[in-house]
Amino acid sequence: MRWQVSGVLCLGLVLAGGCQSWHATPLAPGAKRDLPANATLAKPDGQRVNLDSGHVTADSVIGEESGGQRIALPRDSVASIEVRSLSWPRTLGAVYGGLFVLGILIGEKF
Repeated sequence: MRWQVSGVLCLGLVLAGGCQSWHATPLAPGAKRDLPANATLAKPDGQRVNLDSGHVTADSVIGEESGGQRIALPRDSVASIEVRSLSWPRTLGAVYGGLFVLGILIGEKF
């Protein structure tokens, strides 16, 4: 019974960590959009700013930093926006890797 609990817990941790990755999206000129929660702004100098929520307007990027402080940056001060999204290769790798580990654990039982 103990191996079942650890196997299920291990599989859950692998699936939770492997399904999403960060993707950088450049700012298209004039494009307006809302940003998903937990977006990261990359500045041209390499500095990163984490936003809990925000949106892109015609001339700026506006949002709230993790501490709740409001921030507004001109569009030319933002090199790209990084967002977390589903990564199919990582998801499939996590599923097959988890099933492989689970198969080993079940094989040891029998």
